[in-house]
Amino acid sequence: MKLVMILIKVLVIGALLIISNNNLALELPENRAAFFEEYSTWLSDLFDHGSVVVGYVVGNGWLPDLPDKANS
Repeated sequence: MKLVMILIKVLVIGALLIISNNNLALELPENRAAFFEEYSTWLSDLFDHGSVVVGYVVGNGWLPDLPDKANS
């Protein structure tokens, strides 16, 4: 449940930052279109970078090297 709340907070804060940085008044249709374009681009980049991080983490060997018992 905490993870879902963190995800929602990140998405909402990202939306607020896009609105404030681009000075968008969402009551205007052209500003809403600009917001949805910027937000979808941001989400796409977020998932692309997230997949790179997850791929790196999965590709790493996290277990220590154990001595070979056959040679002991």
